[in-house]
Amino acid sequence: MIYNHFMQPQDSNRRLDLLILAQFTIGLAILFYWGSMRDAVLRFAPDDAFFYIRIALNWAAGHPSTFDGLTLTNGYHPLWQWLLIPLAWAWPSPHTLSRVAVILGLLFYAAAALIVRARLIKLGNPYAWFAIVWTVSALLFSPVYGMEGPLCVLIFTLLLSWTSNGVTPGAANALFGGLLTAALGLARLDHVAWVAALDVWLVMRARRERWPIRFMAIFALTQALPLFAYFLSNYLIWGHWEPISAALKLARGGFFSFNIPYSFLYAISLASIPLSLWAGFRKDELAWIGGGNLLYMASILARGGLETWDWYFALPAFSLALLAPRFIHESRSIVARWREPVLAVLSILAISMTAGEIVNNRSEFVSSYDKALLLAEYPEGEFTFAASDCGILGCFSRQHWLDLDGLTLDYDFQDALREKRLPEWLQKKGMNAYVDFSEPPLLKEAILRGWIGIGGHHDEARVTLEAWKPLGDSHMIMRVTGIDHPDEAE
Repeated sequence: MIYNHFMQPQDSNRRLDLLILAQFTIGLAILFYWGSMRDAVLRFAPDDAFFYIRIALNWAAGHPSTFDGLTLTNGYHPLWQWLLIPLAWAWPSPHTLSRVAVILGLLFYAAAALIVRARLIKLGNPYAWFAIVWTVSALLFSPVYGMEGPLCVLIFTLLLSWTSNGVTPGAANALFGGLLTAALGLARLDHVAWVAALDVWLVMRARRERWPIRFMAIFALTQALPLFAYFLSNYLIWGHWEPISAALKLARGGFFSFNIPYSFLYAISLASIPLSLWAGFRKDELAWIGGGNLLYMASILARGGLETWDWYFALPAFSLALLAPRFIHESRSIVARWREPVLAVLSILAISMTAGEIVNNRSEFVSSYDKALLLAEYPEGEFTFAASDCGILGCFSRQHWLDLDGLTLDYDFQDALREKRLPEWLQKKGMNAYVDFSEPPLLKEAILRGWIGIGGHHDEARVTLEAWKPLGDSHMIMRVTGIDHPDEAE
């Protein structure tokens, strides 16, 4: 079997897994940087990734924390957004910054795989190669780049390294661990599931080994202060503790809706549940990893929905890179000759699902990009549009795009939906244009819908239109001449 040729801990001449990782990482990096946006980057980055890119570019240009250039927002996971800001200063082009962000995620995945591989080798696990093969199979080709998932995975593996290398009750160690756990929470707010699980594991170990209270106090303060500062800033600026995106996701999720997320990484993550149950009853670092997986998957069951996307599951899917080889190696219930085939089947299933996801990637991403390039030919900021799913349009068009999904707006937009004031809100924001992609005759009016907001509120607006400026050879930018409710008399 080919897997017999993978590296064993004592054999320095067989490192096929490292060669595979290097080849795919370098190859994808070249593709992402020099390949076409349509056929390379847009196949691996969802529309939501470009909200981050545009917010970072606006921030670097002196317009902090805004996607549309008109509305101050906190609708993003903060650590990934903050990391992109200095990159936007260095690469102020949306095309280049998008490529750099995607490559950075690729490098995060590769680094995380190497950290897990090193841990398995240190334990003498003969299946350390699986950390590389699984990462390549399940994540390296997954279309979630540009989002916070790869950063979460990297921080997770750094925490794994911290907890597995013998946590000692020193002040520096407590400071480092506290900052890492805070970083995981800021990288993706719902990943506090793993933070909570690690906290419980650490408290139990501290009690068992009678660590000084000073260690836990430093750890707790170092973890809590950055998180508290972030939520306090939300309250002081927006009047709410939670970011608008988190509030909306919670409001739309409902309780135990049992809607199955449209996500191949979700399907893969389901395999982590039995392994997490096995890990959760241990005393080593696997306990907090398994506990975090179970808490997170339970939260998805309780509050998840059809808007629970692939990048939500990067971390639980990646955790199999560690849990599977540990379980296979330590479990006596699996006959030795079947252990490698089990890992091989897991990898083949993962790469098959990933390939299908890439091949069937949403064609509207490319269409949105083409439209954005046409709009970019006009002076910057000349038009103000309103639409949902407008990350790519807002990132590359150089125009203002009001996100009617609400995730990158503010609580004032939610107030407008609740009070049925969407037309007035659009007028206040200066909406003046609408893109008509229909066949002749030209549209005379269109209906805009604000997505379901906090409290289940939504609203509609009717815009009356007239021909304004050409867009390409066959489309037209329409001037908005009036905005009202659909049921109002003309």
